[in-house]
Amino acid sequence: MNFKMRFLLGALVLTGNLGSRCRAQDAPVPAQSAVALPAQPSTQKTKWQHQYRYYVGAQAAAQLYRVVNTGYSVQEAIVKPLYVFAGYQLTPHLAVQAGFLRRTYLESSINASYTNQANQPVTYIGRTEMFDSAVPIFLRFRLARQPTHRLYIDALLGPTLLFHRYKSDVIYTVGGQVQNDVHFDLPTQHLYVTGGLSAGFRIIPRLDIMVEGTAIRGVEKGSSDGSKPFTFGIGAGLCYRFDGFKMPS
Repeated sequence: MNFKMRFLLGALVLTGNLGSRCRAQDAPVPAQSAVALPAQPSTQKTKWQHQYRYYVGAQAAAQLYRVVNTGYSVQEAIVKPLYVFAGYQLTPHLAVQAGFLRRTYLESSINASYTNQANQPVTYIGRTEMFDSAVPIFLRFRLARQPTHRLYIDALLGPTLLFHRYKSDVIYTVGGQVQNDVHFDLPTQHLYVTGGLSAGFRIIPRLDIMVEGTAIRGVEKGSSDGSKPFTFGIGAGLCYRFDGFKMPS
């Protein structure tokens, strides 16, 4: 009897333990609350949105300057046909650039001979040479709220330094005797204020095509008059942008 009672009590205890374990396994597991993290803004710009810090360019250009010198009257010097420039982006809207134009060598000559009323041979030989180089320095301001637009307009403003050289040789003879022999060799420098607009379109992420128009005014006395206070310049070309040169490690 005691053996049977012990067997029955052991069976009941074992059955209770198994039931407790089954209920514990069947109990639903509380779901973990998923916290949605705010999306982090991407710090990487697309290739069209990136603004490069350096740029270089070249244009087919022509700029007209009024030149003043004590040795001759006011002249107009046309500096063409190639304009090269380089710049640096100070801020997303503001850049500084410097350029260089050199005028092709210009020479003119006159050779004339005739007989005057006294039946004397008269000869006139004149030769003129002109050299010009211009160095414009601009602040370039992007006229747009978003400076990375593919189509853009920039305002230009800054000084221009012109290096001008005028050479002239004139020989006038009558009857084989020199009556007039004049020689000029006058190198001068002249300062101007230049302003204008530049319109550009980004063909590919690093390459732009642009056209420019400028107005030029001399700061020296006599370099402008009431009828023609300004001269003008035009240009069209390409601009290449980059982030600088990496030194090898």
